[in-house]
Amino acid sequence: MLLQQTLEQLSEEGRKKFLEQLLKKAKDLKPEPFDIAYQASLKFSVELGAKYLLAKNQNETAVLLLENYQKYTEAARLCKTLGIKDRAVENFERAKEIKDAVEVYLGVSNYKIETTEVVIGQGHRDYIDELEKTEKENNHAKAADQALALGMIKRAAKNLKLAGREQEAEELLKNSNPIKAAQVWERNRKTNNAISLLFRNDLNEEVASTYERAGDFFSAGMSYHYQQNNLEKALECYKKAGYNEGISRVLSQMNKPEELVKHWEETNNSLAIAEYYQDKDPQKAAKFYEEIKSHKKAAECLIKTGKASEGLQLLIEHCLFEDAVELGEKVSNAEEDVKKLVKYCYKEVAAKNEKIQPTKSLEYYEKAGDQEKAKELAAKLMKEQAGLGNFNKALEYAIKAEDKTAEELYKSITGILK
Repeated sequence: MLLQQTLEQLSEEGRKKFLEQLLKKAKDLKPEPFDIAYQASLKFSVELGAKYLLAKNQNETAVLLLENYQKYTEAARLCKTLGIKDRAVENFERAKEIKDAVEVYLGVSNYKIETTEVVIGQGHRDYIDELEKTEKENNHAKAADQALALGMIKRAAKNLKLAGREQEAEELLKNSNPIKAAQVWERNRKTNNAISLLFRNDLNEEVASTYERAGDFFSAGMSYHYQQNNLEKALECYKKAGYNEGISRVLSQMNKPEELVKHWEETNNSLAIAEYYQDKDPQKAAKFYEEIKSHKKAAECLIKTGKASEGLQLLIEHCLFEDAVELGEKVSNAEEDVKKLVKYCYKEVAAKNEKIQPTKSLEYYEKAGDQEKAKELAAKLMKEQAGLGNFNKALEYAIKAEDKTAEELYKSITGILK
């Protein structure tokens, strides 16, 4: 009986069962009966039709059939079986099964996606480290399995070899492409997954370029800078990110002082410019310190240039008398105008601290040469110390106050109390 007649006489369910069993002999069917069986199988399912094509080694046509009917997952799996990787990935992506597409290029199954550990999940790495330290084949096998699950291809291959599974390791290295796998994530806007996978495989250059393509110029710059020491690319990315601190650091490492100063000028970083010129050109540094109201640093720079009087006047103008005293006392071979300014500041500091630090004020009144204020304050301190029973101190202040009567009294008291 002819194949067509046989099919027509069967019920629909019987026809399906017949076609499924006939599939075993499809390879040997002549063109006309094969075409009848193939067309009949398509009425039941595209997948069954594809199996008939595969039976005749019409692999490309089978894949195309599944694609034309938008059976992308089935097409992808078939391509994967046939070793047509790129097309398998393309079909998995069409089916929105991105993890499966990634696994095609990785050459692993059950790949773990853990984007919370963008840099690599140190816990996983530590666990693998511990397993590797034991130098036992069984533990190397465990380390390999863990590395495979994380998509760490070279690490997995190393442990497979140590576990005595060299052929498996070679196959893995030959068939795995972490860069292409990461590109799948990237194409599907899963940048963190791509970065994580690249980190796990120590593909730092790809990490940086992936960040860059994603528009994360800060992370790209950091990767180029610290992982690759690619200063030119780091600088380019830092500029795009507007990361001024990074730009400064790179220009400094590149020993480009003119560009560095220009960058600081453009970003109004007067502090950096001032610090840069502090030793090279203190006069210029003073100007920039003034811009950021760092008056003491400005005064220090002026003093370095031999303009001590100008530096102290700057501090006095801003009522920074303590700073003026501190810096003025350090000026060696001070000229008369500098000495006068320091004396003036002594008096101001003394007046300011009279209530909270009277002993310091007394010292400064004395240094300022203001004997009247010094004696007045000494007399007050003398009475306070006497009231506290500190007669030795009271005697010291009586002498400073030039109070002879009190001096005699406290001398007598201290003599009696000896």
